[in-house]
Amino acid sequence: MPVSVRYEMWRMCTSRSCDNVLAQGSTRVTTSFQRAVLSLQADIFKASKAAAKEFNTHLQGGANIAGFLKVADAMVRVPG
Repeated sequence: MPVSVRYEMWRMCTSRSCDNVLAQGSTRVTTSFQRAVLSLQADIFKASKAAAKEFNTHLQGGANIAGFLKVADAMVRVPG
């Protein structure tokens, strides 16, 4: 599933009641959405845990570092 689709699902779920968003789709879409959310959560947790271990800090600090590194990496990759 493309990142833009996963982001759009996440945005819809956080802007309104997640139950309403999930109720609007079919079972297949709901299952796909739930898998996408769980996948994103797992990726975020793994990155946070790895950064916390690498920089010898707690999980919240690791999450902050991982987020900063992701943004910095995206800025470096932007052409122009």
